[in-house]
Amino acid sequence: MTPLTWTALVVALVAVAVARRVRRRAGRFLHAPQPSHLPVGRVSAVVPARDEADHLAVTLDGLLAQEPPLHRVVIVDDASSDGTGRIADRYAASHASVEALHLSGPPPGWAGKVHAMARGAQRAAGDWLLFTDADVRHHPGAVAAMRALAEARSLDLVSSAAVPTKPWLPWSLVTPATFGLILCVAAPDGAGRGRALAVGHFVLVKRSVYERIGGYAALRETTVDDVDFATRARDHGARTAMAWSDGWLTSDQLRNWGALWRSWRKSLAGGTELPGLALVVGGAMIAMCGALPWLLALRFAVEGRVLGLTLAVVALTAQVCARAPIDRRLHLPLGFTLTAGLGWIPLGGILIDAGLRDAFGRGSAWKGRTAP
Repeated sequence: MTPLTWTALVVALVAVAVARRVRRRAGRFLHAPQPSHLPVGRVSAVVPARDEADHLAVTLDGLLAQEPPLHRVVIVDDASSDGTGRIADRYAASHASVEALHLSGPPPGWAGKVHAMARGAQRAAGDWLLFTDADVRHHPGAVAAMRALAEARSLDLVSSAAVPTKPWLPWSLVTPATFGLILCVAAPDGAGRGRALAVGHFVLVKRSVYERIGGYAALRETTVDDVDFATRARDHGARTAMAWSDGWLTSDQLRNWGALWRSWRKSLAGGTELPGLALVVGGAMIAMCGALPWLLALRFAVEGRVLGLTLAVVALTAQVCARAPIDRRLHLPLGFTLTAGLGWIPLGGILIDAGLRDAFGRGSAWKGRTAP
């Protein structure tokens, strides 16, 4: 075989291995149907908010419309520079269950969001704590559905990811590819010795479990608070799970390339825990694995080389198979699934950017802050 054919063989083997792992783990996501009864137990929500004036009101309206009503909603204004604090105060003044907590920023050694959630949890009472981002819309029944799921499956922690109201090109291209990468290293049911998957959009956890693992104070430096929190809970004996949002949660914050790029750069840089050079190399390999099957298929087709073309098609098919279960649950058009590998190219670019920033000491900034 020629070097190009060997390359096609390696790419095909990698794509098939990734597809098997992603499909197996995607099948472990749970579904939260409409509950047949309202679950018992008080739930309090903690909403860390930094410069979320454009989204906070929608998030709070959704939380306050839940049935049964939430016991407490604690808004933690994390040194916002826009009108977030004023919105929090307005809701606190008009709703007895809402409290606004204003912070001047995290102390040394703390990541900002983790500090905000830890402070909010101190003010929240109840049997369950819901940590949710300030740009998530909770549709009627969302909290009850997730609570009922936890009750039915005897779960101590359940998490879910919000999806856009209307999928748009950059999100639809990059996010499913990123989810595939994450599923290679984190299990949605916490199984195995690797990491347990959770998404900070919605993390519902028993108060007793939160206290048993030391709360967010035990993870004060992390910028991957969701996965690290779920992993620590799992390691302390808790049962964790991820559920598809199934229309319960939406978010339209990441509506441009810049915001989407910065968000995933922060999450992937912290989540991989790799040095800058390794991130650059890994990003380059991921981008090449996304582009090479297309380039090789074209080259082999033009040259009439059947073996090479077959291997390239196997790689492309495996990429489609890896992405299909994710796209199906996200209700994305078939065109995105059929061009699955193209999403690996910007994903690789994000990792390269994160690696270069780490190598040159710039860090992956988010909302004006870098990791402690």
